[in-house]
Amino acid sequence: MRIIEACVRYPPAKGGAETHVHALATRLKARGHDVTVYTSDLNTEFPMAKLDGPYETVDGVPVRRFAARSLPGGMHWVYMPSMKAMYKDRADIIHAHSYGYHQTHIAAKAAARLGVPFVYTPHYHPPYSTTGGAGRKRLRAFYDKALGTKPFRAASLVIAVSTPELEWMRPLIPPTTRTVVIPNGIELKRFEGGGDGRTFREKHQVH
Repeated sequence: MRIIEACVRYPPAKGGAETHVHALATRLKARGHDVTVYTSDLNTEFPMAKLDGPYETVDGVPVRRFAARSLPGGMHWVYMPSMKAMYKDRADIIHAHSYGYHQTHIAAKAAARLGVPFVYTPHYHPPYSTTGGAGRKRLRAFYDKALGTKPFRAASLVIAVSTPELEWMRPLIPPTTRTVVIPNGIELKRFEGGGDGRTFREKHQVH
């Protein structure tokens, strides 16, 4: 299956959604799927800083990175006009990540143009958690009202990572849209063995 994963940033850029998409993309590839990641050229968003290289392949997965821009000042909204190249790509399914980002809208339109399913994992943050000044909060309120429901309406499936997250998003999701809760996974092998906890106990004076 030919799968496109779309996200605002991707490793070596660090972050929660970034780690999630990387784990998903590498494991889908390991299962024999043809996976391509569409993302920006950013290393960080606050402040906006680009990666130090193209990183066109990460752990065997092809990555297409597009120049990121932002609205000025405190408004800050990342957008990538050239990512519209996705409209002409091939895919059997398109999966977009993160609520409130430009790539999600591009992915939804690309899926509609290509006539393939659009899957949406919002990694949703409720309005009260919006960081930044008054301008950014006004932008969030505008986005929620004018654009926020569009990816949900376009989605064949909405994936929430927890039940509370799904409930937060309920006002945005049409009743006809399929939803499912799939919690984030944990790589248990990363926490196996090694050490007896002595260093931690000494540092925190725990006996």
